[in-house]
Amino acid sequence: MGSVEERIARLEMQVKGLEKSFEHYTLQANGIERERIGSLKEAAFTAKLELDARLKNASEELGMRLEHMNEFRHQIEQERGEYVTRKEIDLILDPIKKFIYHRSGSLEQSKDTTTRNILIIAIVVPIVMSLILRFAF
Repeated sequence: MGSVEERIARLEMQVKGLEKSFEHYTLQANGIERERIGSLKEAAFTAKLELDARLKNASEELGMRLEHMNEFRHQIEQERGEYVTRKEIDLILDPIKKFIYHRSGSLEQSKDTTTRNILIIAIVVPIVMSLILRFAF
């Protein structure tokens, strides 16, 4: 019987050794897992900081673009007051057109529109140019 007891004792020692090995490997696995979790947390925090910085830069850039757009819009609104309106041009050109059509009545009867158009251009272009120069500078 001594041999059975010896075997049982040896088996109990082997079981204790396996239990110690299991505990050791469990602790190692927990340590590795903690390291991985720590490095993942660190990577996530670094990524968050980078994304926050990018978001801040994009927000600032968008703000600058909107500011430039508002400045451009304001500039356009100011310049609109300097443009010659269609009504103003018509007030000046209508009497000239009537004069030209009255003078070129015989041309109109003969359907010679080319001469009439040349006459209109010769009178209207300098007037329009003078208006442009007057309001441009």
